[in-house]
Amino acid sequence: ILILVLFLSSFMLVKFGFIGGEFITQSDRGEFSVGIELASGATVEQNNIVVNQVEQLLYKMKEVNKVFVSVGTSAEGFFGQSANNISDLNVALVPKESRLKSTDDVARDI
Repeated sequence: ILILVLFLSSFMLVKFGFIGGEFITQSDRGEFSVGIELASGATVEQNNIVVNQVEQLLYKMKEVNKVFVSVGTSAEGFFGQSANNISDLNVALVPKESRLKSTDDVARDI
């Protein structure tokens, strides 16, 4: 009976906020990736124009420190993909102490 009571009361620790419910806590690394995929017939030049526009919008955000762009390739999958219509933007934010939003909030905004 004691073991059953302890087992059931252990669920109350999560319910009342004494311990978290996730196995790994969310960390604020200050970086994330944005993938852009244009229509399948798009050229690298068209892709580059769109990515430049997105990059300009990103740099207008005060939380963004730098952006690394790969036009025509994607880091998704084991070997990655290479196509004219795919691009990846790796966004690095200013340090956590210098911004009001979390990494997840900035990514959602984008």
